[in-house]
Amino acid sequence: MVATLLATVKDKYRNCKDSNRECYFDCDKRCSFLLEKLSTNTTDSIQHLLQQFTHIVLDFTFIDENILVNQDFPESISASVIQSVFNDLENILTVAKTILPDQQPIDSLGEELLECIYWRKGALYYMYCKTIENDKDRINKDIQQYEKYLVNGIENLKMMLETRKPVVKDRSDAVTEDEDTFDLIKSGIYSDTHVLALIYGSEICYWLDKCDKENLFQTNHLNYKQIGECYLKLYIHVVNGPLKNQGWSVENAESMLKSIKES
Repeated sequence: MVATLLATVKDKYRNCKDSNRECYFDCDKRCSFLLEKLSTNTTDSIQHLLQQFTHIVLDFTFIDENILVNQDFPESISASVIQSVFNDLENILTVAKTILPDQQPIDSLGEELLECIYWRKGALYYMYCKTIENDKDRINKDIQQYEKYLVNGIENLKMMLETRKPVVKDRSDAVTEDEDTFDLIKSGIYSDTHVLALIYGSEICYWLDKCDKENLFQTNHLNYKQIGECYLKLYIHVVNGPLKNQGWSVENAESMLKSIKES
């Protein structure tokens, strides 16, 4: 697994001519170091090496994602790069299940890394769709791909938000005495990234609803109206409650919720 990863990173490093070359070089060194550990009688556990492998994949795919974002997802390369990033991130889960078959990925990778994998996939699909949202010609060139990216986006963001189940049932179970923190934990919100996942997922559901209303397509892959309404209500609740006056806004969320309810 690491040898294949090393070959991929080396190829990216050789072909890179810009400021990302140093980042690829760093990943290259880390791959070589990890490969050396695997070839010796290392005292590191398989789980620890798997997590190191995961961090390297997350880092070098982040470079590829940034290239797309900074170039506004150029039509000529977006589909191939997105598929490559998706495959690399998905491969982490395949490797985890292969080398530790008796463990679930949430146990072998840990909650935060598993959340990060789902978040990165979901956010990448979201950013692509956000970038071309008003480019009707580009959307119409490949409606099926646009629908696929929207559905893949919400599915991965949903998995990210469901990785950690809310564990606090009542106030007596809470480990914190802070009411706002208790409210967030009870709602399954553990970080700003979880809040972003809520609003990104909500916006994707809004776009799916909009495509239905405009007769572009109607997806049957998931109940996006129900998911969107649930996420928007939760987002509005936490922003008006425990996250009030912390830089978040509900104006757009309230508008999307009204639109989804009217459909």
